[in-house]
Amino acid sequence: MARVAVITADFYDEIARGLQESASKVLHEKGIETTYIRVPGAFELPMALSRAIKTGVYDGYVVLGCVVRGETDHYRYVCESCCRGVMDVSCRADASVGFGVLTVATLAQARARLDYGARAARTCLAMMALQGLKT
Repeated sequence: MARVAVITADFYDEIARGLQESASKVLHEKGIETTYIRVPGAFELPMALSRAIKTGVYDGYVVLGCVVRGETDHYRYVCESCCRGVMDVSCRADASVGFGVLTVATLAQARARLDYGARAARTCLAMMALQGLKT
């Protein structure tokens, strides 16, 4: 049985829960064994992904979170660091990763995109299949 780690940034709890629920539904329907890892925010996702990969326990990874634009440049730095960090870690490790981090202007936009958790889960499964792993 395939094993997937779902790594979720909790900063916007309502959004995090919605993204994780939509991802979980896809993984559950496929019979995937799922482990949930929670981190404080999107900035911490790359490190959590790196640590999960190093365990050698999982076949794939779903990374979820939300960053909402504010009045300062903080949004840009967090988004860039998160996206680049997840890409760097996944490429370096040749890992199957589904990326579901929302970068939005408002919480209303995030609420309208909770299905991105499911999209990220399907992407993870597609990347696992590309590596020849059965899902």
